Amino acid sequence: YPISADTELKPVFTDKDTFTVTFKTFDGTNYVDYTTVPAVDGLAVAAPADPTLTGYDFNYWSETEGGAEFDMTTPITADKTLYAKFTVQQYEVKYLKEDGTELETVTATYGETAGG
Repeated sequence: YPISADTELKPVFTDKDTFTVTFKTFDGTNYVDYTTVPAVDGLAVAAPADPTLTGYDFNYWSETEGGAEFDMTTPITADKTLYAKFTVQQYEVKYLKEDGTELETVTATYGETAGG
């Protein structure tokens, strides 16, 4: 688990099974490995730091690509893969006359051309 601040780590002694939770992020084309964390049978895992993708906002982790939000308090009882869910950013584009008065306002999606 990547450390980015002061952190206290406490040992957990158990004879329970351990599993791997793999977090995958979207790179704009495909889902790729982001990080993996160990999970003790019956315990929840903490989500890693939110991944970033230019032009998109991270929403949550899901058990399926683009699916519903996974409840991070869910006990882990088997190996699991979670997928980052992103929403494309949208922008307001205003078309102005030379004198500064507004002609039209449109919503443009990141990476697309704004018409007008």
